[in-house]
Amino acid sequence: MVKTDDRKKYAVPAVSALLDILEYMSEKDSCCGVTELSKELGISANLAFRIMKCLADRKYADSNAGQYRLSTGFFTLGMKLYSRFELRRRARSHLEVLSDNVHSTCQIQVPQGNHMLVMDVVTPDAPFYIQVVPGSRLNYHCNAFGKAVLAFYSEEKIKDLLPARLPALTPHSITARSLLIKELVKVKKEGVAFDKEEYNLGFLCIGAPVLDVNGNAIAGIGLTGLSNLFPPECHAKAIEQVRACAESVSRDIGYYGDYFKRNS
Repeated sequence: MVKTDDRKKYAVPAVSALLDILEYMSEKDSCCGVTELSKELGISANLAFRIMKCLADRKYADSNAGQYRLSTGFFTLGMKLYSRFELRRRARSHLEVLSDNVHSTCQIQVPQGNHMLVMDVVTPDAPFYIQVVPGSRLNYHCNAFGKAVLAFYSEEKIKDLLPARLPALTPHSITARSLLIKELVKVKKEGVAFDKEEYNLGFLCIGAPVLDVNGNAIAGIGLTGLSNLFPPECHAKAIEQVRACAESVSRDIGYYGDYFKRNS
């Protein structure tokens, strides 16, 4: 729980006023004027005007003759969050099946800016396993789940997203963006990506893309295990199960293409 003193210490009056306005306007069917907002919320008319002007300029509010109404901009943001939470819900059962099949930690990651975000994790019923913390933000380039997503990006987008020299997290990390782009061609063709001790020594990750209704890669899904528990002779079966999981989740969210059939 946040202490009262801490709330005062970190308070940002303009942000608080913005949130008050949003909460107030979201409950109203009619438009609001600056005078009404100032009177009802106890904020200055000048601050209310500046906030509403900014919201209108950023397309989060519609303005007409000094009257304001929240626009579809907030609906768009809400749908983005809804899609993310819906993806997590729909992927959960498939992750559980995959974890049972491969006896390893399984996870789904989604792109968030210049990192991948761990959305959900399922751990196996085993005496030991790798713990991955949901909410963690990880690099793209040495991450099987990040590679699975990057493989569907254009080369221009990848260059905008990643620097030419990539950080080396282990001696096995790819550090040249040009070499990573070459690897991503193979990832997209085969439908599976690897992290063979590129992020952490002793760890192996196998990831595959989750595709939306338009065929865009919106997540990477797969397993994370100890390298010594996945000798090369076990890779083929694990790869098949990761691909099957990615296809199941993709179908569950509306993908009807033949990408997984072409790469099976």
